[in-house]
Amino acid sequence: MKDMTEQQRLELIVEVVRWCQRMRALGMPRSCYTKALRESVFYLWTTRNGSSKEKLARYRSRASLGIGHGNS
Repeated sequence: MKDMTEQQRLELIVEVVRWCQRMRALGMPRSCYTKALRESVFYLWTTRNGSSKEKLARYRSRASLGIGHGNS
């Protein structure tokens, strides 16, 4: 998955959106299908070009520089 092109990434998101639309049409509660879209986009964002979230962020506040994630 890390070697996906931008075109493949967009196609994957389009497929997830279509799936969410089908679930909505079937009467599923919104909470059941929105997570699928959110998680797909998050995964594609965090694995783009094999980079970390920090490297991918274009804008980051000065106050957040040097702050780690988790229990650090």
